[in-house]
Amino acid sequence: MINVKSSLTINSGTLLTGANNTNDFGNVLRINGGVATMNNGEISNNPGIRPIFVHGDYAEGDNTETDTLAGTFNMTGGTISNNYGGIYSVGTFIISGGTISGNSISTGGGGGIFTAGTLTISGGTISGNSSPGAGAGIDVSANNTHIGSLTMTGGTVSGNTTSGSGSGGGIAIINGASATISGTAK
Repeated sequence: MINVKSSLTINSGTLLTGANNTNDFGNVLRINGGVATMNNGEISNNPGIRPIFVHGDYAEGDNTETDTLAGTFNMTGGTISNNYGGIYSVGTFIISGGTISGNSISTGGGGGIFTAGTLTISGGTISGNSSPGAGAGIDVSANNTHIGSLTMTGGTVSGNTTSGSGSGGGIAIINGASATISGTAK
């Protein structure tokens, strides 16, 4: 696992495939108070729970709002694919390019992206993700300390599917979360 507490830039290559830690989010890339930028490269084929975790503003393990570990993940290119869930974010996730596809999860929603943080999309593609719960592509929701928000002005969300009782195959805005979709968003 790479734990980002300062900064990391991914420009090419494959970043850790095959990670299989099923006990914790972010078993490939965990962003704790730092900034990670993905300009190119690949994060794929990880069977562990959601290989990328963007931390929110609470102290890890105690949810006490006293420490700031909020992370930021900027995705300008590259591919996040074929993982057991793509990204879990309670921090800031900004997508201006790249592809998030073919990720699936067996419980809950957000096969591609689950956010209870701030998600901003101005480009890129989120497609072919699946989950049994709401928002197979993007699940904008809440957890015990954060309420998600989505601002989408561009990019494409297509071909994502839910099964079971799931709704909103592409995008689901639930549990008090908010969204603004405008511009060239598809």
